[in-house]
Amino acid sequence: AAHADLRRALGPGVPLDTHCLRALVLHALHPAIPVSDLTFRVPDPPQVLTRYLRLLVQGEWDEEELALLREQARLAPGPPAEELASWFEAPAEGLVRYLYLRRLLARRRIANIAAVTRALLPFDPRPLEPWVDSALYLWDEDPAWRRALIVRTEQGLDDADVDEALALLGADRPADLLATLTDAETPAVVYGLGRRLLAGVTNAEELGRVALAWARRRPPLAAWPETAYSRRAWDLALFLDELAFLLDRLTQELSPPAGLVSLVDWYVERRLYDLEYAGARAYGALRRLPGLTEPLRPLLDQIRATVRMHLDRLDRELACRIRENWRGYLSHPRLSSNLLRDTIIKPRQKVSRESCIWIVVFDGMRYDSWERVVKPRLLERYSLEWERPYLSLLPSWTGIARTGLLAGKPPEAWRSYRGRVTTNQEMLAARLLGLSDAERKRRLRFYSGMESDRTQRRLDRRQRFPYNILIFNVSDDNLHAIRGDLVALNEVVESLLKSILETLDGLVEPDDVLIVTSDHGFVELEPGQSVTIRDDTRWQRYVEGGPHPVHYRFIRGVERPEGLGEEDALTFEYSDLRDGRFTVAIGRRWFAREDTRKPDRYTHGGLSLAEMVVPGAVLRPIVTPEVRLAVEGFPRALTVREGEQVVVEFALVSSGNRPAHFTLEVGANTAREPLRQEEDIRPGQRLSISYRFTPIYADVPGEVSTERVSVKVAYKDAQGKHRKLSRSATITVEPRKDVVKFSLGGLDELDDL
Repeated sequence: AAHADLRRALGPGVPLDTHCLRALVLHALHPAIPVSDLTFRVPDPPQVLTRYLRLLVQGEWDEEELALLREQARLAPGPPAEELASWFEAPAEGLVRYLYLRRLLARRRIANIAAVTRALLPFDPRPLEPWVDSALYLWDEDPAWRRALIVRTEQGLDDADVDEALALLGADRPADLLATLTDAETPAVVYGLGRRLLAGVTNAEELGRVALAWARRRPPLAAWPETAYSRRAWDLALFLDELAFLLDRLTQELSPPAGLVSLVDWYVERRLYDLEYAGARAYGALRRLPGLTEPLRPLLDQIRATVRMHLDRLDRELACRIRENWRGYLSHPRLSSNLLRDTIIKPRQKVSRESCIWIVVFDGMRYDSWERVVKPRLLERYSLEWERPYLSLLPSWTGIARTGLLAGKPPEAWRSYRGRVTTNQEMLAARLLGLSDAERKRRLRFYSGMESDRTQRRLDRRQRFPYNILIFNVSDDNLHAIRGDLVALNEVVESLLKSILETLDGLVEPDDVLIVTSDHGFVELEPGQSVTIRDDTRWQRYVEGGPHPVHYRFIRGVERPEGLGEEDALTFEYSDLRDGRFTVAIGRRWFAREDTRKPDRYTHGGLSLAEMVVPGAVLRPIVTPEVRLAVEGFPRALTVREGEQVVVEFALVSSGNRPAHFTLEVGANTAREPLRQEEDIRPGQRLSISYRFTPIYADVPGEVSTERVSVKVAYKDAQGKHRKLSRSATITVEPRKDVVKFSLGGLDELDDL
């Protein structure tokens, strides 16, 4: 077959010579390479060079094979290529490194590149210079070759090599380092420049400025190949990304709007629920950056402490609003006791054994876990019809919060079928759903502890109930044992979620409705925020052997302890409940008993947004897979100033129910090359994108002004059909008045005479 391919490539009547035989041998050694590519029958030396470099960089060659390849290129038929001899003599790894360095330094307009890189290479690159532009043509025109060259080069680099190369850029000031960093094209360069930039940071204010500047001018990491430096580059980017998010929120006004509903919606819309988790993610990334961890950790700790202070202030604002109108809070339409009414009763959901309702409560799930972990996984199987945040009942403790959620009423209305006070969650849910005592055994299935295989074995999957309540413990029990940070906690949630989704896959059918919520969240108990509550002889039930009334975030069944500040706790009573008097801690405060030595790291039951804001969502099983992307926020027109960098910010949004792989290109008509991004986007994800360009104003013949910025997105829909999106913004460039331009008036053409 190779011989036949070779005959076709040569054409009729062309005899086989030693050159053809070498091509056949090389093809036998590398069958994936077409034999026609190995003949080197191309019309000019530049094409011989690019063919050689493609094969060299994208193939794996031993010494004997490489010698044969070099001979084949050097003796290529056609125009003489003696000027290329130095390219074929250069050691392979040194040549690859030279092309990598040449591209890096040329983009920063470094002079005498061959001379300044000589010390970093095992050969003298100066003889290569006349043809280097032809070689680097491949960088822009052949993405596969570019990726292979980057991977191969960075595999052979150590940190000292990277530092020596970056020193040639002459970027020492933070502004220069940042400008060079945002123009970087490879993982090692991003990591090396970022490390140099962060090594010069001495205080939290400087660190904040660097992070915010990074966010405005972030390089497109997703477009790069996986190399030996990718993990470190991603960790550095993750650290700066999360830090930029924290600083962006801290530098904006954090005054919440009036009203409980507005406060809760604002908390979610501004992603304030994600601040603590972002701080933990930033710290996790920083720990993986050697040399930066120790100097930057105290600065990150300062920023995280400021975040906690701001969140504590918001928690106290929430407490103030609840205290001012306690009855209004208990009857508020956004209380979680209204969630099932809003999602089942008011919409008059069709309920039968053919169209079942599944109420899934993720016990202890915080809003960050919902948004970051749980919802994205659910959207791989279900379409989201409706979503709204709610406030849990106080105390945000399972015995009250979950019971109120399922009862659809505050504690004073928890009544059995005979009118007696009850905390039986199954009975209260049945009453809310309008089921009689006789009906609830036939029409309602209720299981708690669904994460346990023992509980699941008791569940008859063949039997269909119109109403189903399944409670999965994803955070509550686990958080009392975990000593790690929020990243570790959410990793536990992620690990549990796989089996939970598999369970739901076997239960929820196409015509069913899935309602997902949480009963409460949790907070971290911080050292220095505790208030010690001393035992009191008036605690009669405890004195007589009953449970201790003091819990970390609430006190139950006794009078408010003396000396407890108004701003530290809220006291209230549910008169019909036994031990219904509660004092709940506000914000970061927590209660310690006299004998508390090693408290849990996380708990719940108090008054804070992290504990009380819970999601409510209505989902349906995906029947028809759908992949749909949209470009949002891309401008239609821009007026800009000549020579001043412009940032175009927009978003790519996935509104389908299946993940998608996309390629995106955005660029100005005068840009040397577009920004290209290729990655995956999950259902419901909103991917923010920034494109920077410097506009050009041209008022002489032959020069081109910046007239437009365009974006193109390509992806495949669920049926495999190619889909394209495009947007374009017209650009009006205002000329600078302080620049005098000269035109050569055609004199430059005299050089051609």
